[in-house]
Amino acid sequence: MIKVDIVADTGRVVRELGALGSKQIPFATAKTLTAMAKAGEAKTYKEMATVFDRPTPFTLRSLVVRSATKARLEASVGLKDTNPSKQGKTPADILGHEFTGGQRRFKGLEGALRRMGYLGTDWAAVPGEGAKLDAYGNLSSGTVVQLMSYLKAFGEQGYSANKTAKGKARVERRGKSARGFATIGGVAYFVSRGKGAWFGGGSWQHGRRQNLAPGIWAKSGIHGSQVKCIVAFVRTPVYRQRIHLQENVARVVSEQFEQEFRKNLRAAMADARA
Repeated sequence: MIKVDIVADTGRVVRELGALGSKQIPFATAKTLTAMAKAGEAKTYKEMATVFDRPTPFTLRSLVVRSATKARLEASVGLKDTNPSKQGKTPADILGHEFTGGQRRFKGLEGALRRMGYLGTDWAAVPGEGAKLDAYGNLSSGTVVQLMSYLKAFGEQGYSANKTAKGKARVERRGKSARGFATIGGVAYFVSRGKGAWFGGGSWQHGRRQNLAPGIWAKSGIHGSQVKCIVAFVRTPVYRQRIHLQENVARVVSEQFEQEFRKNLRAAMADARA
């Protein structure tokens, strides 16, 4: 889990206040540590809203705070490694590279494409120019399901979602034009392995060379002549760190800890005297 732990440093304030509040120190410390973790969480969410383009609700709920207690004087804030998305990925899986830099973990569609041999381990799948995107700029869930179903990319658990020949026929709606030309009234998908790659006929001796960039393409119209890229295959990018959780928490602690601790200790002492 990507997280930051916050521990107490209350010595100077305690010495100033003396033994008067000694019984309330653990309570005040725990409350202050938890407040610092929540302030660090808020500061990091604010950074995420600025850095990311149209962050999803899933992204803006991706952090978790672990509160301190009198028995455990430590609080933490970090990315959740539970609560997976519909694709089975946790916030730590999806966003970890944004907090640390490096390569991101592959997505569900990428995993399926790799299992089928369409996508190399050092390649990633990104939306193509012809893709239907959701409100957050990602491939729509409907598009992902349709592609995986059409390409028979669902594994054992989702095997029944893979399209049969009849299902593909309904999607493609193949027919003939008035002049007898073969047409695709719906859409047919195919995978290009890149310009110059051989396909069809079982081997390069009997096939043809592909002339499209690597990715998943859709074709329609007369002889499938209308093509557009739905998913592009690109070399896996190396990301720089964009979210600075450690620095955000450190700044909050530096600026707010002492004042917050004094406030909580005084409140605890007042309650004890009441």
